[in-house]
Amino acid sequence: MQSSLLGKVRRKLSRKPHQSEPASCSNSACTTPEEPAAAAAAERRSSTSSQLQCLLFGKLSAELRLLIYAYALGDPIRPMHIIPFKRGSPEVAHSRCYDMQSPLPSWQHHCFGQTGYSMQHHSSPLRVNDNILSLLLTCRIIYTEALTTLYSTNIFDFKGSRCFLTWSSHLPSTHLSAVRHIRISTVFYAPMRNWSGFAANTFPPENLDYWQSLCTQLAQLADLATLRSLRVEIIVKTDMPQGQDRAKLLADGELLPIFEPLKRIRLVDFVVETNTNIAEAMGELLGDVRFQVVGRAKPYNEKSFSY
Repeated sequence: MQSSLLGKVRRKLSRKPHQSEPASCSNSACTTPEEPAAAAAAERRSSTSSQLQCLLFGKLSAELRLLIYAYALGDPIRPMHIIPFKRGSPEVAHSRCYDMQSPLPSWQHHCFGQTGYSMQHHSSPLRVNDNILSLLLTCRIIYTEALTTLYSTNIFDFKGSRCFLTWSSHLPSTHLSAVRHIRISTVFYAPMRNWSGFAANTFPPENLDYWQSLCTQLAQLADLATLRSLRVEIIVKTDMPQGQDRAKLLADGELLPIFEPLKRIRLVDFVVETNTNIAEAMGELLGDVRFQVVGRAKPYNEKSFSY
């Protein structure tokens, strides 16, 4: 009898629960033994800890944290170059300018890591000399608090209009409206009819359709009253003898499609720098304009860009 009872007990203990038996519930939602860890991980991902144990959040006010973010992420002197990664790609790279002493136009700075006609977009690893994204990736709270500071405390420098359009097309409007300082460096070849066969995604030279779109977007940013300063560097490259180029370009209407779209941009701190001395002719060419024209001749890297 005793051995029979022991056998029944062993069989009872070794029997697997029937599928109809209810699983244990830790709360109102029933979970299997494997689910609690996954549920806890999902809950952690869906919520943000206050992180008050961290001195940055527990001891410092939001105002002081913003000052720290501005110091770590921004630079009021050295621009941040935005560079298309490769032809046809929506990706862009960034590089803090380390060629500030260069007399060349900004788009010919070594920071872009490019020379020659076939390398107008970056196809090799770019020298990124900062850890600007590391702070933003620290945690969700810092990302949320500091992201706007990244855009508002840097001078964003673009090589041609297509670079800006590529960058802005993948940027949420809230981030784009946080940008305070923009620089555009570009080059037009004149007479333009001689360069009409260039592909639209080739730079240099500048593409007039992209240029029109760029000016439209900049005008919209200026109307938001968030953009504070704009610098546009325009090189007009021509084979005409120096001294005759301005009169010829004006007579042929070559400068009108370059400078007229800039009239749409209503901004107080707006400077256009060009190697063509047209400051005194600007009134005759465009009438009243809202930007300051500065004539400044710069050397041109003919060795790398000999066209």
